[in-house]
Amino acid sequence: DLYKTYPYGDNITFITIKGAAFLKALEDSLNAKDNFPQVAGFTVSYAVTQEGKKIRQVVLEKNGRTVNPRETYRFAVTDHVLAGGFGHDGFIDSLEFKNTFVEARQIMRSCLVRQKTVELPKLGRWKKVR
Repeated sequence: DLYKTYPYGDNITFITIKGAAFLKALEDSLNAKDNFPQVAGFTVSYAVTQEGKKIRQVVLEKNGRTVNPRETYRFAVTDHVLAGGFGHDGFIDSLEFKNTFVEARQIMRSCLVRQKTVELPKLGRWKKVR
């Protein structure tokens, strides 16, 4: 079932990225044609403007802090996203890359095995604001 749900052989890569570059990459992904970025670990507030969708705020779920353009962050992404798949071109502006050579499905499987039941993720990671 896991292979049917996620049929891709993507590896997980850790990136270190400045907040400004992360916000720009996220906004570019949000505006990519036929794409809506999937995220975990943070919530994004955005507005629809004449120029497109504009990120207003990104809040980290772990500590409730807002992403600061001048600070540096570490995130996990798939190598497909890092290579520009689905319009995610901006993550190439990261400061550091560390490919784990571990498939996303392998991590998903490890998490699923430890849980007796699987709950849907919290909704509302993307919030449209004015």
